[in-house]
Amino acid sequence: MIKLAAVAVSAAAIGGFLWYAPRDGCERDAAYAAVQEEVSKHLKSPASAIFPDWEAVSSGGGAACYFDISGYVDSQNSFGAVLRTTYSGVYGRDESGNPKFILLLINGGLPGL
Repeated sequence: MIKLAAVAVSAAAIGGFLWYAPRDGCERDAAYAAVQEEVSKHLKSPASAIFPDWEAVSSGGGAACYFDISGYVDSQNSFGAVLRTTYSGVYGRDESGNPKFILLLINGGLPGL
């Protein structure tokens, strides 16, 4: 009985590792960095941008190499005041493995509109 429990625990640990292991170049950290880069393009002062750590960001997906990432960035406006901007982006890879954005919303709207 003890051997069976040890085998079950080992299988669960290996299964957990496989679940969180990157799949075909699909990594959440790379997706978060890509979203940060795209959001920064729409800020008045990208150099002043302060994004929170990954733990402060809401995310979902990953099973099909798509990530829905929502969070905020603090950055300066044209007057030098620091403002908080919220964003939500769906990022993934197409069939060829090329990175692509499905949707990016900044402060609840499409960038540039």
